[in-house]
Amino acid sequence: MFNRLRELVSIKNKDGKYVLKASEVANINKKHINTVYDSRKVDNKLDKLAIFEKIKVELDRSNEIIMRGNKEQLSIQIDSILQKDKRYCISVIEI
Repeated sequence: MFNRLRELVSIKNKDGKYVLKASEVANINKKHINTVYDSRKVDNKLDKLAIFEKIKVELDRSNEIIMRGNKEQLSIQIDSILQKDKRYCISVIEI
């Protein structure tokens, strides 16, 4: 499992190729594929968000989700997982 996590967290593999296809990153982040290519030229932010979204989905074993990040990152993640027709309880802890 640790190797799988390490593999997922890596943006690029040993050969220097991206772990996720640009189309997959675009689909996960609901962005246009050209936006993914532009992100890869600068900071790989969309790849990072896609990877963490995949980890969250693969490791979700209960009703609890723990997220860490700054205000902007958490806002993006909260918006992507909350559904309009459900109720939630959110706890915030400064780390």
